[in-house]
Amino acid sequence: MKKDNLFNKDFTLLWLGQTVSEIGNGAGYIALLWWVTTEGSVLALGTLAMVKGIVAVVTAPFGGALADKLNRKHIIVITDFLQGLIYAGLTYLAFTSRLTLPAVYTSAALSSAIAQLFMPAVGASLPLIVPAKYLSQANSLSQMSSSIFKIISYAAGGLGVAYFGIPLLLLFNSVSFLISAFSELFITIPQTATSSKLPALKDITAEIKLGFLYIKENKALSELMSFVMIVNVVFVPYFLLLPKFVKEYLSAGSEIYGFILSGQMIGSLLGAVLMSAVAVPTKYPNAIKWCLCAMGLVLLPLPFLPVQYWQLHFITFIAVGILAIIFNINAITMIQRTTPQQHLGKVFGFISTLSNGLTPAAQGFTGFIANYIAIPIIYLASSIAAVFAGLKFAVSKSMVSWLLNNTGSTATIE
Repeated sequence: MKKDNLFNKDFTLLWLGQTVSEIGNGAGYIALLWWVTTEGSVLALGTLAMVKGIVAVVTAPFGGALADKLNRKHIIVITDFLQGLIYAGLTYLAFTSRLTLPAVYTSAALSSAIAQLFMPAVGASLPLIVPAKYLSQANSLSQMSSSIFKIISYAAGGLGVAYFGIPLLLLFNSVSFLISAFSELFITIPQTATSSKLPALKDITAEIKLGFLYIKENKALSELMSFVMIVNVVFVPYFLLLPKFVKEYLSAGSEIYGFILSGQMIGSLLGAVLMSAVAVPTKYPNAIKWCLCAMGLVLLPLPFLPVQYWQLHFITFIAVGILAIIFNINAITMIQRTTPQQHLGKVFGFISTLSNGLTPAAQGFTGFIANYIAIPIIYLASSIAAVFAGLKFAVSKSMVSWLLNNTGSTATIE
């Protein structure tokens, strides 16, 4: 039975475990990127990102299906333990000077696939260990700590490479995952699994099809996923072309690029703090449905801001970060509140697939058209597209009904 508070034993252990692994994983990721940069090339970096992305897209639906068929606690513990073993292997190879690009690619693929098992299991478990009225705060806290420790771990990773070397950072990453797995052993997650053994491939594919049919029949959920996909596509140009925009149109250097880019992360932190402190879904339900439209409107004047005042661009990205996190946290919370437990893992798996699936294509298309169309025009077109998508989302009858009927709901999920 769930205790009527946010920081009960189960959520606290899960949150602390994720925080520890987040710190280690960030530092380890920087170490790997630096090694690939040193030993490989730009093509090697692109290949690494492509491998992780493709594996994530392919395996996410399977991870979601397994999260609904198997014991979620077992999935969470085992996947963190396996991540620890993967990085232990990389640590050994780094210490013995046997680390190679194929080994890094293989490890990245395995790690990405395992992450697609872990994330749906965690997302689907939160409603079982956190009272419904605290779900928004739980998601906000997870997002807030993730953003904070990513910043810290990335900075620490850069310093760690210089002062301790790549092998020790990979070891730190391995140990952090093992500590996380150990802490998760003591979590109690109510059993929802329908099977105690790994299902056959035909059963997994049948489960994926069942999840697809559930989403298809739920019009509001289908529309929400469509908007997730659209948003990921229309906002790709802003971040992909930002270095070139800063250099060629603002006539600024890498330090200004870093400041402007950090604005989105700062905004995410501020938005998460706001969400954890204020019951936004309950007090301001209309704010959620207008977030996407507001993001487009905030970005609309970006190409026309005075180039000598880069601070205005920085503030713009802070605002976008705030709006994006408010939308994301509330969308996740509402999915957790309204989706039956037998489908929740699959829904999160499909969300991950849609979130990552079109991004590489959008990046490739953006890079292509940027050779022929000025960046400010591309930015303007993306903003207009975001505004219209946001308007459609805000006035959609099924979305409005779904939001008003479920925002702030404290009903238990069956």
